Amino acid sequence: MKRQEKRYRGRPAKRGHIPFGYRIKNGRAVVNDKEAEQLRQIISGYLSGLSYINAAKEVGLDMGHSSVKNLLQHKRYLGDDFYPAIIDQETYEAVESERLRRLEESPIKYYKRETADIRPVQTEFVIDSITEYFTDPYEQAEYVYSRIIPVDITPTSDRKDTSDRQHEEEAYQQEKLDEQDKENS
Repeated sequence: MKRQEKRYRGRPAKRGHIPFGYRIKNGRAVVNDKEAEQLRQIISGYLSGLSYINAAKEVGLDMGHSSVKNLLQHKRYLGDDFYPAIIDQETYEAVESERLRRLEESPIKYYKRETADIRPVQTEFVIDSITEYFTDPYEQAEYVYSRIIPVDITPTSDRKDTSDRQHEEEAYQQEKLDEQDKENS
């Protein structure tokens, strides 16, 4: 059986870098008529309202959401110096327009953050003095990690008051003492 004819759970066999819808013949890419027709039917199904996955299932392919989406967004199907065209520009634009329309109507909204909202990543730390030692390495690690203090890189207006930090540290220490008391009783 030829490698390209093998199927695994309805999926095409691993193809290397040859895009779906093509095959190599005498060193040149040529359209694989069966796969090209499947691609056109997936597009037709998607444009008629099917999801990516259901459009692929309609033509007998077991593919995931991202795989089908990548197929439909692949500009190579418009044709280039090596690959012959399988779809035209109008079809490609219709698919992209439908994708954007569905994205707008989706209850899940994708927001792009403004640059001002992005805080710098903390990259500098100091460690406060280690004054306690535990026989349990996990407890010791937890304690040591609790002593790590980030070097403050936040704008002055966003900084916590020092007294707030001290209060948080005291609350943490009290929690640890309470846990130890429970273990000892």
